[in-house]
Amino acid sequence: MVLVSCNSGQNSPESVELSGQSTAVEHELEYLGNEVCIECHEDSLGDLPKSTHWVANDPRSPGAHENGCEACHGPGEQHFETDGDIDVPGMVTFGANANVPAEQQNRMCIKCHQPDVRHWQGSLHDADDIACTSCHTLLHGDQTQNRRREHTFCYYCPPNVRAESYRPFPHPIRVVLLLCSDCHDPHGSPGPAQLEQISLNDNCYSCHAEKRGPFLWEHEPVVDDCNSCHLAHGSVHPALLRSRPPLLCQQCHQSTRINHARQGFFFGKQPVMHTG
Repeated sequence: MVLVSCNSGQNSPESVELSGQSTAVEHELEYLGNEVCIECHEDSLGDLPKSTHWVANDPRSPGAHENGCEACHGPGEQHFETDGDIDVPGMVTFGANANVPAEQQNRMCIKCHQPDVRHWQGSLHDADDIACTSCHTLLHGDQTQNRRREHTFCYYCPPNVRAESYRPFPHPIRVVLLLCSDCHDPHGSPGPAQLEQISLNDNCYSCHAEKRGPFLWEHEPVVDDCNSCHLAHGSVHPALLRSRPPLLCQQCHQSTRINHARQGFFFGKQPVMHTG
C-alpha cells in the first residue's frame, strides 16, 4: 500500500471544509494533538498502534505527526468542548455510525491514498456511495489484506456472484486459488466492471495466454468476447460453459444444425465424413 505524506493542517480552513457539516464557523477550528485524543480514547485504539497509520518514524503515516488522529478525524476542538459530541463542525467519524456521508469520509482517505485509487472517482463503488470503511478497518486490523478472507467482503454486495461460485464448475475463488482482485480492482479501473485490464478478453488472457492467438482459423466469438460462451464465476457445465455442447454452439449456428449431423460432426467424437 502506498501512502503520500499526510498534512495534518494546523488550523487549516481546508480541513474544516473536507470534514464537515458546516464551514460557517466564527474562527478556525483548533487541532488538539494526539495526546488529548489518546487520553480519552485509549481503550478504543484497538490495533491502530500496530497499523501503517501509526508508524512514528514514517513521515507518510499520520501517526508520525503531532495531529495524527485529526489528520483523519478533523480538528477536535469542538468535539472536546462538547464532551465528545460527534455532530460538530469539522468532526468526521467512520463506519456504520458515521456522522457524515460516505463521500466526505472517503475524501479524508483519498487525501493520502490518491495514488492507490486513481480511478475511484466515477467508479461503481463511488457511484453507489460505498465508504472506504465499508470494507477497510483501522482499529481492529484490516482483514481485506487477508487473502483467505478477501472474497467474503465482495460476497456482501453482489449475491449472484456468491451463488455462481458455489456451482459445480466454479472458478477457484472459494478455495483462494483465484482472488476477486486478480480480475477486478475494487477502487475502479478504466475497463468495464472494474476489470484489471482494459477489456474482458485481456483479463482472461492474463491467465489463459494460450487462448490469445492469433490463430490461422480463429473462432470469431472467441476474439470478440470470452463471455459469449463462458461464465466467469461458475457454471453447471464443465469449463464454465453457458450451456452444454452441442446446444451451446447451436445458439448461434442454428442453420447448420442438421448439416453437421449428416456430415458426422459429433462433439467429443472423431468426425466421420460421409462420401455417399
